[in-house]
Amino acid sequence: MSNTNPHHAKHWGLLVGETVKPLPKVRGASDAYVAAAKARKPWPEVVYRHHPTDPWRTFYSDDEVPTQLEFDWDAA
Repeated sequence: MSNTNPHHAKHWGLLVGETVKPLPKVRGASDAYVAAAKARKPWPEVVYRHHPTDPWRTFYSDDEVPTQLEFDWDAA
């Protein structure tokens, strides 16, 4: 069973539109909110995930966020 508690997330980012900007040096929600406060308007939403294969989720509502799909150039 995967961990669903956002406070234990290992990956943090900022959602701007449909693009997530990962924050590799962030260790928790408070660090992510500081990074969001320093961003330009419109202010991004803080997102998290537990594993790189998991979908990004909003910290505030825990909803899965719609992000642009990454294309695998090595497939086929």
